[in-house]
Amino acid sequence: MDTRQIELKIADLKFRERDLIKEVNRARGRYLYNAEKSATVNSILETFFIDTLGVPKNHINKYSQLGNLSGRAGEEFVDDVIVSLYSDSLGNSPMCRSCGELTVKIRINSHFDEPSIRRRETELMDEILALRDEVDALQLLKKNLKQGK
Repeated sequence: MDTRQIELKIADLKFRERDLIKEVNRARGRYLYNAEKSATVNSILETFFIDTLGVPKNHINKYSQLGNLSGRAGEEFVDDVIVSLYSDSLGNSPMCRSCGELTVKIRINSHFDEPSIRRRETELMDEILALRDEVDALQLLKKNLKQGK
């Protein structure tokens, strides 16, 4: 294998890694959905925004994002999800007459996980790590070829 073939193989592996990372992120989307639908988030939405502040449910927006990650060898697992509840329709609330908007950020650290998604996340990360090892080996081979070893 010459250096050009090695470079082409490395490029192919990098493209595959990029695709796998996208797949991991798509799989993690289910975590965001589960966190937004959690009993904790719904309770805060109902008791605080609707009951206490009097904000109509259709004037409350939810936004979620991955929170802390922990992992192995540069690949990470989702530890928690951050869900933000937001409303800019607070005009009728006696508590927030002078507020233009209100956001509540909730860090959900349980009840968002799904074993099937976690397994898929692990499988994809194993494949990513194997690709990275192969890239490292090819880069070393290319270096050795250039040095005439």
